[in-house]
Amino acid sequence: MPQLRTRVAILITLYVSLSLYFNSQVLKGPSGIASAVPSALHPALRNSIIAVDSNVDSNVASNVDSNVDSTGPGPHRRVVIGIPTIARKGNPDYLRRTLVSIQQHGIPMDAVYVMHANDAPHPIFESMRAEFALHLVEPSNQSISIEYTPTRLEDGQVKTALRDSPHQKQWRIREARDWRHLMETMLRTTNADFVVFNQDDGEWIGPYPSPLEPITSLWSTRDQSYCHGVGGHCGMVSFVFERATLRKFLDWMAVDDRWKEKPIDWTLNDFVKEFGYKMPVHRIVRHIGEIRSIVT
Repeated sequence: MPQLRTRVAILITLYVSLSLYFNSQVLKGPSGIASAVPSALHPALRNSIIAVDSNVDSNVASNVDSNVDSTGPGPHRRVVIGIPTIARKGNPDYLRRTLVSIQQHGIPMDAVYVMHANDAPHPIFESMRAEFALHLVEPSNQSISIEYTPTRLEDGQVKTALRDSPHQKQWRIREARDWRHLMETMLRTTNADFVVFNQDDGEWIGPYPSPLEPITSLWSTRDQSYCHGVGGHCGMVSFVFERATLRKFLDWMAVDDRWKEKPIDWTLNDFVKEFGYKMPVHRIVRHIGEIRSIVT
């Protein structure tokens, strides 16, 4: 009997050890590293935001975009998000709500890049820097000039924008400059397949679509139906660009300083029409900011 009890004890110990081993493997990502992605996420979404297996040929990763910094773009991600933030009257917590909503829908904070786009004190931004592990993007140092020579006066919108007040011109040109700077930085410092532009008052109300779901190279994410379609997307609240499409848009808007001639959302409309993009809609973002709340 003592020998039988000893054998049973050995078998129980072996069973427990094997169970612990296999459970530990289930909790690991594709490289054997414990995954920080919530386990409740759909498997397809989990795969879209987990870093690529470390066994992938480094030469393949380095050739994703020749503009990526030699210091390395970090782990490959399917999607990264760029957020310009500005001080607002009364210091509303738009940025916090936006960041929390993004995090709650499965996007890790180290896939988020935030840029403070003006000089006004921004207490909410400062507190977010300490609370979230964000990538901070230095603002553009390109000077702003409201003097420009339009090259497309046959375009009625260009004529309309030309009649803007000096303050209006400075605002929209600065907005376009900051947009270009943030997006160029995202392309240069990451190798993500998709780059999201999201205002600091664009709260996520739905998950980023599964990579198994058919998507095209440019799409809107606003939840209001009247904000969709060419000529009606209500500003630049939130858009997703496939990497090559974003590169194409940035190059196109740089020709003859096209980006200075009209508001950037009008320029995006022109790009969509000229190249025949359909801009499908995934209603996952709600605009929560108040008009005229910005400190200029």
